[in-house]
Amino acid sequence: MPAFDDKMPSRAGIRRLLDRVLPTDADLEALCIDFFPDVAHCLSRGMDRKSKVNLLFMYHETTNILDALRAAHPGKSAQHFSALDPVDESPEAQEAQARSQLIKKLGLERATRLRRGQDTRELDQEIASNRREQRQGPQLHESEELSGRYYLMELIGRGGFANVWLLRFSPPA
Repeated sequence: MPAFDDKMPSRAGIRRLLDRVLPTDADLEALCIDFFPDVAHCLSRGMDRKSKVNLLFMYHETTNILDALRAAHPGKSAQHFSALDPVDESPEAQEAQARSQLIKKLGLERATRLRRGQDTRELDQEIASNRREQRQGPQLHESEELSGRYYLMELIGRGGFANVWLLRFSPPA
């Protein structure tokens, strides 16, 4: 196993790995049929490769995708693991991840209190404070969660005033 196994590789790295290990659409579709039938069921003729990979990421965690690649192509995938790059583990990125997790936890606690008819003002203030600090903190990163509903899939454009991200929406439970 490569040394990065204890760290989560970025989606960009996994995209490069998929391109190297599964060079054709037929290879990608075969992986989906064998390991991800829920994704295979959603694939259609007119979809381009990028859309197929995005669909795979939408339904499955990156660790599941890596496990499937290892199982389907053990020798071939090992040759290409250099395409993976670990996610930024700087203190700033770790702090942003921890804050995102805290906001999610507070949001779940708020939902529980609302169902019980309890007061949520204190939690609302704490959530707002953490979101404010999050906005003023480091820049966004791939796979980051926003507002407990949106997940950054891929940076698709940069401009003078903003970056444009492909998002995945996850409706609240």
